[in-house]
Amino acid sequence: MPLLTDPLTPVQLKREIARFKRDPLGAFADFVITSRFQALGPRPPERDKTGQLYPLGLQTVDQYTTMFRLYIEWLREKNVPLLDADSSHVIDFLNTPHKRQGRGKGGEKRSRVRRDYLRLLYRTYTHLGRSGDNNPALTAMAQMQGSRSALGIDAPKEVLDAAECERFLKALPEVGTTPTQWKRQRDRAMLVVMLGAGLKVAEVVSLQKRHVSLPGADGTRTITIQPEAVGGRSKEHKTFLRPFADPDLTAWLDIRTRLKIPGDLLFPASRAGGKPLSKMTVYRIARDTYERAGIKKTRRGGRTLRNTFAVFELMDNRSPSEVSELLGHFKPKSVLGYVVAAAKSNRAAK
Repeated sequence: MPLLTDPLTPVQLKREIARFKRDPLGAFADFVITSRFQALGPRPPERDKTGQLYPLGLQTVDQYTTMFRLYIEWLREKNVPLLDADSSHVIDFLNTPHKRQGRGKGGEKRSRVRRDYLRLLYRTYTHLGRSGDNNPALTAMAQMQGSRSALGIDAPKEVLDAAECERFLKALPEVGTTPTQWKRQRDRAMLVVMLGAGLKVAEVVSLQKRHVSLPGADGTRTITIQPEAVGGRSKEHKTFLRPFADPDLTAWLDIRTRLKIPGDLLFPASRAGGKPLSKMTVYRIARDTYERAGIKKTRRGGRTLRNTFAVFELMDNRSPSEVSELLGHFKPKSVLGYVVAAAKSNRAAK
């Protein structure tokens, strides 16, 4: 039986090359959602208990699609076809500032984003039969290996300090009495859940009512994250909701019940109940709250709220391994960035 990582047959390869020449963005959109795309990555993809690959989450697919589109647009500006690009083109592209987040000093893409681009392009060119030294992404990796200036500088994790948290909470959407004000209470509850439980945006928009426990004596709730709800890109794990967030969540649950909103989603996009909020909508809700609070951050979305939860837990003497479990990390080392941020926050507080 052929493996997912095996080269395509001559007929398959000819067909794929023709598709990527004719419509690279459309061809990539089909490729990125395949198991082969995952299998061609640098690490073995995550599998469920039956051995099946977890599908990529929608957020991840969108991210890869955007990255590939930027690469194709850059190649078109240079009049270079996708399959004519070599390692020098890949490196020049990585050195080109973009009007998107993910920069290091001097506007260059930071190292994690560079690595993501290289891995993305490696998969794509491998899929199209460009192996070994003929793969421009692989050759670019070899040329850039060990060069800190070439690979960029990772940006530190952005977090809110205690004063900023207080300002953020005071700037939450105000709830009035008109019929549409239910959305404002939903938005308040959603923001405090991200800040008070460390959820990713993908996790909070797919969160179901039954995965949130009743509050304990101190107001703490347990939240269970199911991998299938977020496209398999998070392992099953439990976190807790800090007591400060419970009043807004309880108020939202009361309104949700009173309005008889159907479905299981905790934070539906409409009163019809079945459709989740888009990630862009969540970003705008968070961004507007940062602006009302007068908080100046480069990243004004849910990621900063998740970072803040993790750092505060570490500052409260919870162990890195415990915080890693609360965040649902696949690998324990993923918590190291939060440990660095917590140490920095501790120094600033003294």
